Amino acid sequence: MKTKKWVFLLLLFTIGFTVSAEERTVYGTITDDKKEPVIGASVTIKGSKQGAVSDLNGRYTIQASTNETLVVSYIGYQSVEVKITNQPVINVVLEEMATQLTEAVVIGYGAVKRKDVTGAVSKVNMEDVLTSPVATIDQALSGRIAGVSIVAADGAPGSQAQITIRGGSLSQDASPLFVIDGFPMENFDMATLDSKNIESIDILKDASSIAIYGSRGANGVIIVNTKQGVMGKPKVT
Repeated sequence: MKTKKWVFLLLLFTIGFTVSAEERTVYGTITDDKKEPVIGASVTIKGSKQGAVSDLNGRYTIQASTNETLVVSYIGYQSVEVKITNQPVINVVLEEMATQLTEAVVIGYGAVKRKDVTGAVSKVNMEDVLTSPVATIDQALSGRIAGVSIVAADGAPGSQAQITIRGGSLSQDASPLFVIDGFPMENFDMATLDSKNIESIDILKDASSIAIYGSRGANGVIIVNTKQGVMGKPKVT
């Protein structure tokens, strides 16, 4: 009799464990800090390839098990991890990345915060450039900026790289306008700049950002600001 009792309890425990580990439907809504739905947010189960994408209303549906971790991510927002419980509804609020939104971006009319920019502007991460195992700044920028092509004009050592921002041309020069510390220059060789002396590099791609430069900025503008002296106590390195 006791043996049957233990077998029955073991059977109940096994059934309970199977039910708890069984996958079920988890759904909810993904919004930002302004309570607006986030469209196209990535929803995945941590440690697995299972995932989903939020729809036009910010809603998602995914199959998951209890005690697994739900990971919600979207470009420009901080990723959120949520532990899955017995509740089928999990609503997630994403917060914008303050470091990117408050980053200063140089445009033709001055410097503004990235969140206030409506045009196509790319900012180069100088920390990555300085750690690149290359000899010149143009080589360090190659492949780092979306929509910008940097290729060697020929195979000769020390030859000037050909940079195009808004596509090439078969009959006309497609070189961008360079603005070095506020001074416009055409057909400038970036290899002559020392990457250690550069403070920032911003690339303007559309008409709204380059309007101040007129027709000279038709092929895009590369704004380079070098390091300048600042007020304060002297620093010796």
